[in-house]
Amino acid sequence: MCRGHFVNKVYENIVGKLNLSLRRKVPQVLQTEAAECGLASLAMVCGYYGMHIDMLSMRQKFDISARGATLSSLIAIAENLNLKTRALSLSLDEI
Repeated sequence: MCRGHFVNKVYENIVGKLNLSLRRKVPQVLQTEAAECGLASLAMVCGYYGMHIDMLSMRQKFDISARGATLSSLIAIAENLNLKTRALSLSLDEI
């Protein structure tokens, strides 16, 4: 590896950690169970708005069945987290 390539990698690593942009980033929250996608999505939305909550806390606070969450249960959880919600219906072409 040449010195210039190494210096570029170090620079990219430092800049990536500084987050100098004015845009907020969506944190990555990983689910461990297939049925946790709704909780993980809500945890990422919370993180975007500055309310960082981990999956362990989400699991402890909100009971999700092994079959996952319904739209109405996700709305209730979101409202419990002080998020405002509304359901929309879009076709694939509109996304």
